Amino acid sequence: MGMSMNLHLLSLPTWFAQLLIAIFFASGFVSFYQKLWWEAFRKEGLSEQRKIAFRVALMVLSFGVAICLHLVGYEVHLNGVLFHNLGLFILAFPLLDQRISRGEYALRVVGLLIAWSLHHVGYFGQFQFWLSLVLLGLVIAVIYIYSKRIRYSVLLSIGTFTIIALVFWISLPNITAGSYSSMLIAWQAVLMYMAMACVATVFWIQEHNQEEHTAEMTQLANYDTLTNTKTYSLYQRDISAMFDAAKANGEALTLVAIDIDHFKQINDHYGHLAGNAILLGIANTLDEVLHKYGDDHQVYRTGGEEFNILFPQMTPPEVLPVVQECWRTVRSTRFNYENFDVRATLSIGVTALRAEDRSIDSLYKRADDNLYQSKRNGRDAITVEGETRDADTGKPVYATYTFFTQRIVDLDSANGATMSNELLLRCYDYEHDRWVTPPHFDISVEMQIDLMKQIMPHIASPRLSLNLTNPQFLDSRTVGLLSDYMRTPGSPETLIVELTSLPALDKVKQAAPLYQAAGIKIFIDDVGSDNQFDELEPLLPFVNGMKYAIQNMRASSDTDNLDQRLDFWTRVARQYNLMFVVEGIESTKDIQFAHDKYHARYLQGYYFDRPELPRLA
Repeated sequence: MGMSMNLHLLSLPTWFAQLLIAIFFASGFVSFYQKLWWEAFRKEGLSEQRKIAFRVALMVLSFGVAICLHLVGYEVHLNGVLFHNLGLFILAFPLLDQRISRGEYALRVVGLLIAWSLHHVGYFGQFQFWLSLVLLGLVIAVIYIYSKRIRYSVLLSIGTFTIIALVFWISLPNITAGSYSSMLIAWQAVLMYMAMACVATVFWIQEHNQEEHTAEMTQLANYDTLTNTKTYSLYQRDISAMFDAAKANGEALTLVAIDIDHFKQINDHYGHLAGNAILLGIANTLDEVLHKYGDDHQVYRTGGEEFNILFPQMTPPEVLPVVQECWRTVRSTRFNYENFDVRATLSIGVTALRAEDRSIDSLYKRADDNLYQSKRNGRDAITVEGETRDADTGKPVYATYTFFTQRIVDLDSANGATMSNELLLRCYDYEHDRWVTPPHFDISVEMQIDLMKQIMPHIASPRLSLNLTNPQFLDSRTVGLLSDYMRTPGSPETLIVELTSLPALDKVKQAAPLYQAAGIKIFIDDVGSDNQFDELEPLLPFVNGMKYAIQNMRASSDTDNLDQRLDFWTRVARQYNLMFVVEGIESTKDIQFAHDKYHARYLQGYYFDRPELPRLA
């Protein structure tokens, strides 16, 4: 026995009341469905897993609610038509979705067929049931082929829904499980369905148009109209959020700055329309490469021919293969405009968030500095944290950075022998054709070792002092690479690493024995000025020496009680059996003060040597 339909001919007021309920329910469901649809298919920034979850929710929602409504329709009396109409509509209108796959469409069709067949239980052998299935199949095929035209046309949508209602209600058997259904009841149901579908469809299309308008306004605000990359304003918003999240959670964040080489010449030679075509082509090329590595990386147009890319939770070594593929792909692509065949190259700068960064400006300035270092090195290059790789070999280019040395003199030895040569880092300012102090000093250890190899043949005493930042000093790779270097032919016979700031005590306890086992001494720089005794004292048993910089005191006009302070630090050095270097020696008076009066053995300064700046290789 089938389920009983319990249908009743309604009075006009009851029919009208049920129509209002149907309209409000269908419109509300359509609104909720549309919001889920937007999350599943249009919202940016969602992971693929979440999008799939929303698509599954759409199918479960429409099928589950529809089946529940039909089941309720079997149990009620006066409201049976209302519930069956709602269930039918909720199964039918999702077939007009534009972005669902064939599999999703097939599952929705199966859901509609199951609900449809439940109304004919016990009468599957009748001709009208099979005719209704054929007619329904034709309507479904038309919807599948012409869904876009039907979806956005009020008349076509209402017409399609009306045909479904007519076929459904008129094909029902007159008697289902003992309950009576007449043609008048069927026409009442069809009219209710048509009116409900009309209002709900108009509401659905208006909601869609409003969302499209909102999306269009968002697109105009957030996306560059020429290249379809994200705008500078959106870049500022996104990098602020990523910067705050990375700082709060101790996560990595890498910024890549990109500039198209010689773009002005391209515009001047080929014209601005050609320049625009190349901008668009490069933006699309970058986007295609990035999408091979996932959907989390976006290109931002931050200037005329400048782009930025953000890589949250990724370090420069992790980012470099992606950036290199972007670089190589653009380099090997020919960009066509009318009869022109144009090739373009990129200069790129890469930097990572650092613990000492207090604002986004610090991060951006480093990326920009690296970018312009690529340009100064001849363009068509990538610079990662001060290390430039050229386009032809992919090997580091070292002309931008170099070391020059300043001797540390042992006055207690015969003829004032060199205790060590401090390596002073400089970078080349191509704009003013001179060597200058670099904006930051944490170039990679690999690069520092290569620079040491270059300078070793040119110094008389093979003893070097190298400055390291705290992160470099504590990195196990650093001690490993330096240890390996010390074992190679031509390496220094003595190597000192100098620390300008104080690492945590527990970290020093772990790192110091590794350096000292490799014959590498550890000095604390700038004691008494940047590094005070109270903070320094716990570290003294684990280091080999200290450096006291008179020039720091003079630069800050902090020369009061200089005698007492120097006396204090020389006594500390003797107490802990540490080598003690006084920097900033510029006259015989300074020598008398530091060596003759306070017995400081190791001195350094312009009095002993004022080295010439190195020449470009």
